[in-house]
Amino acid sequence: MKIMKKREIHWGGIFFIIGIALAIIIALFSWLSNSVANAYWPYLTLACLGIFVGIMNVAEHEKERFMLASVVFLITIDIVSNTISTILGGWQAILTFADLLISFFGPAAAMIALISLFSIAKK
Repeated sequence: MKIMKKREIHWGGIFFIIGIALAIIIALFSWLSNSVANAYWPYLTLACLGIFVGIMNVAEHEKERFMLASVVFLITIDIVSNTISTILGGWQAILTFADLLISFFGPAAAMIALISLFSIAKK
């Protein structure tokens, strides 16, 4: 007889999905109302979620890949969003979405960098 193990909840993955979903929803609302895009709370919320993702979601063996992917993403997202926004006639929601993703991934990358620096300094 096979014993069923209790399923673990991976909070880092849940925070990651919530962060991406929130960025999409907030960007779409910013298309309807400019007051959402100009508020500070969406950026603060996504930054806090990004910190949790950075702390809880990245395993030791994934740190280098995550840092490389984060740096490339954070550098290119601004260029890509400006290009797409220009092609779509200045659609502001694209730029807001890119800014929200930057405020989500930036703190996650910063947390992994800090953890890695402390790990290196300990040795």
